[in-house]
Amino acid sequence: MHDALLRDTTPECTGHWRNEQVGVGGGSISRHAATFVPHHHTRIPSLMADVLAFAQRADAYFRALTEYRAGNTNAIITAVAETFFAAAQNGRQLVDDIQAAVARWDHQVIALSDSSVHRIKQYLLRQPHLAGAGDPRRTRCCRRTG
Repeated sequence: MHDALLRDTTPECTGHWRNEQVGVGGGSISRHAATFVPHHHTRIPSLMADVLAFAQRADAYFRALTEYRAGNTNAIITAVAETFFAAAQNGRQLVDDIQAAVARWDHQVIALSDSSVHRIKQYLLRQPHLAGAGDPRRTRCCRRTG
């Protein structure tokens, strides 16, 4: 894929993971106005290993569907139940992670009570991913210009 996309423009970038932070859109000077900022380059090897592990797994769900089609409903019921238990555990972990993040922010951020940082914190709890500059109307903060 790298070779097909980059052969004619930047062949030195083919055959290995990128080694610097990048952004898509927004100009070449800075990533601050980027439309999309992908994961930091140091995370790529572990993220790609995760994708490969996902792609190479033996899929119990499809085996359960095959058994269901053959008349055995136990396998699909077990698969769905296990999924619900995993989702519940993931939800509990997410709540714990969010509460820990809030506690860290409350401990680390020292600001006046009417500071926009407090509105931004509340906004981030509802919208944890910001693309580009986000929407300053949500936090009543001024959009940076220039």
